[in-house]
Amino acid sequence: MKKFILVMVCTLLMTLLIAFNYLLWDRENKKKDIEDLEQSNVSNSVSINALGRNIKQLEDENRALNEKIELMEGNIKELDENISTLESEKNRLIRILEQKNTAINKLKEEVDLSILEAAVRKWVQAINSGDYETVYSLQTAGMNQSSGFFKVTDLENSYKNSIQSIKLKSIKFDMEEIPVETPGGICFFVTLDVKKSGNADARKIQLEEGINEKLIAVDYDKEKNTWMISGIYSVEQVQ
Repeated sequence: MKKFILVMVCTLLMTLLIAFNYLLWDRENKKKDIEDLEQSNVSNSVSINALGRNIKQLEDENRALNEKIELMEGNIKELDENISTLESEKNRLIRILEQKNTAINKLKEEVDLSILEAAVRKWVQAINSGDYETVYSLQTAGMNQSSGFFKVTDLENSYKNSIQSIKLKSIKFDMEEIPVETPGGICFFVTLDVKKSGNADARKIQLEEGINEKLIAVDYDKEKNTWMISGIYSVEQVQ
């Protein structure tokens, strides 16, 4: 009986000892789990804060991009309005130009052309007679400069050494073959009979030996109150 009681007591003590060790082990595990959970919470909190900052940064960038898009859309709208205005203005000017050209062409048909022809006829006569001051004065400043005639003597040296004689065979008002660079849009189709000298400078005077068919443009000079020759063109130049 005593042995049985002793065994029971030992068994109970062993059971209590095992249970106590289990409780200690379980407490340590739970403590570690709590520490791990706390560390995890801290890590999650840091990650959440970082994500929050990233989200705010992205929201700020998105807001800035939206503002830029709105600004660009406003600029595009303004440009479209300007383009529309310019198109309207261009069309208006085209209509005005067409009306002016129609009126000018009609006037050209009815006006006394002898006044305009006079500049060409005097120019030919002046070259033929060697009156180079008159030749120079009948040509616009732009024509003289483009030909390299910056003073009368430049023109005289070129023509005197190049042209032996020149005659106006025919002159006809031309409304079709008008060079683009002609300011007034008034041209005469002329036929010239030219005899060159031995020292001909064809580059400057734009005339060749024999029959020359040229378009001679005239323009009105406000300061001199007269019509002047503004350009000499070969027929090939305007075709």
